[in-house]
Amino acid sequence: MKNGPKNSVLVCLLLLLALASSCYKGEKAFHPAAKSLRDIPYARGIPGDELLKLDIHRPKDGGKNLPVIVYIHGGGWTSSDKSEMDQWCRRIADRGYLVINVNYRLAPEFPFPTAVNDCLGAMCWIVRHAAEYGGDISRMGITGGSAGGHLAAMVAGAWNDPHFSPTGCEDKNFSLKIKAQVPFFGVFDFEHPGVMKLTHIPQKFLGPKKEKPENYKLASPINYITRDTPPTLIIVGRLDPIYSQSKIYYHALKKAGVPVQIKVYPLETHGFDFQFWKKASKDAFERMMAFFDQYLKS
Repeated sequence: MKNGPKNSVLVCLLLLLALASSCYKGEKAFHPAAKSLRDIPYARGIPGDELLKLDIHRPKDGGKNLPVIVYIHGGGWTSSDKSEMDQWCRRIADRGYLVINVNYRLAPEFPFPTAVNDCLGAMCWIVRHAAEYGGDISRMGITGGSAGGHLAAMVAGAWNDPHFSPTGCEDKNFSLKIKAQVPFFGVFDFEHPGVMKLTHIPQKFLGPKKEKPENYKLASPINYITRDTPPTLIIVGRLDPIYSQSKIYYHALKKAGVPVQIKVYPLETHGFDFQFWKKASKDAFERMMAFFDQYLKS
């Protein structure tokens, strides 16, 4: 019992370090050939609209009617930028996809539900404009890591929920059909946060739980699962401090009858996908691509 507070502090520090690692820029071990268009605004005239931009990556040889993959960056909802996974996104584009890498406004300056609304606003723009860049929105997938994995799952499950209002598309005059999602080590149930409750990370994003308990329910992708949730591949390291979140989401999806797979890397922790030179990162990338090929190209 005497070591209890010390153990709690240690777990807290490990979690903060793991989440911080999701902002690390990996070595440039790959040199994708994709063509890129950067900083395209998807919403204007809104506070913080300098962040409401996206990048578009296309295969080197171009193409028409390309399947679309949307990427959402991580950073604990409070930091980072779409540029952090630019190389990852261009590698996807090299496989014959139109890849759209999205920015969103960050907490605590812009608390929940701003990030969700911004990502939905980006999706609205994508639905309306992807064809101009050679994309086929009838074959669209979504992915992201950490906070981005959470936001990807929110987009896939809650895009038409009345609690959310897509930034720049408040009339919600769009329809979205995600064919497949691949969230990496996300948070899926804020009401059962596990070791995250030892940190201030959820509070910075959602506000104090005692004051805004409804946010913790509304921000949890697990509460939007239906039989229509898209086929899902969850990727996570077994040493990730929030590993249990991926297991919770996996079992909930399976119970609902959603086609779901989970790949656990025994020796990896949070943010391992950034380490492009590592075997686990390479394997995770290939598994993700095989999954998207199955649902978006077949």
